[in-house]
Amino acid sequence: MSTFSLTVNISSSDIGVLKAAGYMLCVAKKVNNTYNTVWRGGSFLAHNQFQWTSRYEVFGTESFAEGALVTAATESPEIKYGQTAVLDSAGSMHNATGSPNSSGSFMVNNQYAALNIGVMGYLGGTFSPIFVSPNELVTGTITLTPVESVLVWLDTTHVTSTIITTSISNTIEVDFTSGISSRSVTYTSTADHPGTGGWTLDGQLRLAATYHPETNLFKVERPSPPLLLKMAHLFNTQGRHAHGHASSFKAVLEFNAEDVQAGAVQTFEEYAKDARPSGLEEWNISTEDDAVVVHLAIEGHGEDPVAAAAKNPYKFLSILHGWTGAQYKRLTFEAPEASRKFTLTGRLWA
Repeated sequence: MSTFSLTVNISSSDIGVLKAAGYMLCVAKKVNNTYNTVWRGGSFLAHNQFQWTSRYEVFGTESFAEGALVTAATESPEIKYGQTAVLDSAGSMHNATGSPNSSGSFMVNNQYAALNIGVMGYLGGTFSPIFVSPNELVTGTITLTPVESVLVWLDTTHVTSTIITTSISNTIEVDFTSGISSRSVTYTSTADHPGTGGWTLDGQLRLAATYHPETNLFKVERPSPPLLLKMAHLFNTQGRHAHGHASSFKAVLEFNAEDVQAGAVQTFEEYAKDARPSGLEEWNISTEDDAVVVHLAIEGHGEDPVAAAAKNPYKFLSILHGWTGAQYKRLTFEAPEASRKFTLTGRLWA
């Protein structure tokens, strides 16, 4: 059985501000294509590690409501993929039966009455709820399919075992289904607005997103210019200055040598050509050895050049967020002649 590990890093300069505002670190796990229960939620430090295996229990519960704490109303036997647990007519949940397999799903057969069915996952040595069926199962069988994917965020209302039915902002989804067993994310908060920030995943920039549990859809959030600057500063490794007009912007995405040989530069070039964001006057793409170079400019010459320069990185990051190919080695933004307050010139996002 595989062991999965997630490290959540919080920028040291943000910890005090976030805690003073009442924020807690939350993690949820996907079941039946949704995140609807907080697997772990509470206090945090600079480096927070979560470790789990694919072990599960099933149970019955009598309610499903936003903000409610999940409590098991029945026994909660452990269950493996391919097995079925029966909730009998007296309301007792029996031990799971059947031959385990690799299907990725298990079932609960309800012979009792209308009841919500829940799943617990094994995290840090204990079982705790990860899912509750939104609708009561009157009688019959429900199939439950956990997925090795977790949602991470900070907020002021959710703790361990809290049911989620409304949207959650500033999240990042971390996928473990591709064979990766250990991943790391880092959160950086906007200075004057704790709880609004951005993420990196395994050293790669990811825009925060609002998650909607009722549809399992994510909406990418637009980062503020101060947040872009703060993240640029935190992940900066070197800098250089250029000259030109602030509304004309340059992004250089560099790849590792082995990925270059595998065609990553050409693949991203074609991806970027097809993914041109709306509202751009310029979107010119070229390649230079191990890098893809994108020149872009926002439409509207009458706009404040500093404001225009602040929009340009978001346009590029919005398409980078959807890139699922090889990881990049370095991303350089050059915003010529932008005032120092909004300068992204030579900032490298590693």
